[in-house]
Amino acid sequence: MSEQPNDETAQDVVPDAEAAYAPVQPPSAPDSDWEPAGATWAEELTGGETAQAAPVDSIFRDDTGQTVPMGMAYPPEASEEQAKLAAERAARREARNQALTATAPVVEAKPAPVVVTKRTNDKFFPSFGLFCLRVVVAGILTLRGLWVVTHLADTERVITEHTILPEPKLMTMVLGGALLACALLMLLGLLTRVAGLLVAAIGIGADVLYWWGPGFSVLTDQGILGELELLGGVVGLLFLFVGAGGWSLDHAVRSSWRKDRAETA
Repeated sequence: MSEQPNDETAQDVVPDAEAAYAPVQPPSAPDSDWEPAGATWAEELTGGETAQAAPVDSIFRDDTGQTVPMGMAYPPEASEEQAKLAAERAARREARNQALTATAPVVEAKPAPVVVTKRTNDKFFPSFGLFCLRVVVAGILTLRGLWVVTHLADTERVITEHTILPEPKLMTMVLGGALLACALLMLLGLLTRVAGLLVAAIGIGADVLYWWGPGFSVLTDQGILGELELLGGVVGLLFLFVGAGGWSLDHAVRSSWRKDRAETA
């Protein structure tokens, strides 16, 4: 048979229900003469002087070994330097923000300069072609002028009978001199436009006054009456409009005039 526990053993094992659920009372404040157990041991190690704990705000040290309070990240000297650096960074940040937010100035595109290419007859091939034409025209005018000068009576009779020009004798001498002068001007390329105007007037005037007459009969069975004079008049108009080209005295005079004007400008 199992043994029944006695009352004393049961009282030790099972505490009183009221005692088990009783609130725990906080420990009472120690007496004024109470000292911690380790105080005597600390005094023995330090020779009776209790070590003072370092203040919490003085646990950081800078590079120079100075104690830096906890509320200050750096000593006063470092704070001024950091303030300058922070001000510089703020200024650069502000300038960068202004540059990013500023509206870029609108640059008006300037129109491209208009280059006017002036056509000229002073290059090689135009000059060569006009020179050849001038030589041929000068030769024809020379032959006609010499014939008029050497045959003044015949020329005067033709002017009297077939034209309405006054003073046939004077007009004969003027015609011969004009033909020879135009021939010389054409050959030299001097006053070529004036010479071209005279040649055009002589050629077209000869057709209108002599060959075509009052009835203005232009066409015949053999072609156009006065075709040589007509061709000479058209060539005279050509020189009047385009000039003598680069191989002429006109070109030399024109180049010298342009050079003098550029120097004085």
